[in-house]
Amino acid sequence: MGSYHRQIRRLIIAIPVLAALGACSGIPTTPEQPAETPAPDNSPAVSIECPVPVEQPPAMPDLPTETPEPPVVIAQEPSKPAVADPVPTVPSIPPLLTIGEVEYVTLGEQALQLKARIDTGAATGSIGVDSIERFERDGERWIRFTVRDRLDDSVHEFRLPLERRVRIKQHGDEESERRPVVSIRLRVGDQEAEVDMTLADRDKFEYPILVGRNFLDGRALVDVSRDFLALDGETQ
Repeated sequence: MGSYHRQIRRLIIAIPVLAALGACSGIPTTPEQPAETPAPDNSPAVSIECPVPVEQPPAMPDLPTETPEPPVVIAQEPSKPAVADPVPTVPSIPPLLTIGEVEYVTLGEQALQLKARIDTGAATGSIGVDSIERFERDGERWIRFTVRDRLDDSVHEFRLPLERRVRIKQHGDEESERRPVVSIRLRVGDQEAEVDMTLADRDKFEYPILVGRNFLDGRALVDVSRDFLALDGETQ
């Protein structure tokens, strides 16, 4: 009987505890009723405190994580070695013929050789003629003129197209003179070129031919202190 009463007593103590736990959890608890329920006066009082429910914050949704983009690497071309600027080449200047103030010149296809005065102050050379006749050939204007060799008094005839007419004023003359211009082959020493020459009466001049700058430029140097240097073929 003693053990029976001890079990009954334990059951009486457990019933209030289960009831309190059921009240806290909200789940009804129906204990098994014993056949006999003694009510001893010395039953211990059971006090159970229900835990206060703590309100949990709402769960935050998972945000997509941003994957950082890899850094962009710009490939640089390898630097080229500095190249020095090419040194400009200076065109070679052909040697110039040194001539004197008076030279022998060869005129035209007839290779007439006459004395000429070299004049760096004259832009265009001049030929002393004895006669001039204008005529037309194939619709073009031509000139027939004669040149006299003062050494043997021989006369030589030339026929050339008329290039143009220019107005020339001699030093000391008040009136200008219109002269025909022809293009003719001229050679001094080893220098030869086809240049424009005016046709004029040069009987009052010492030399029948005047050589101007249109032949000298880029071809000859003039030493006015000497004559006939082209015969020696001096160049520099």
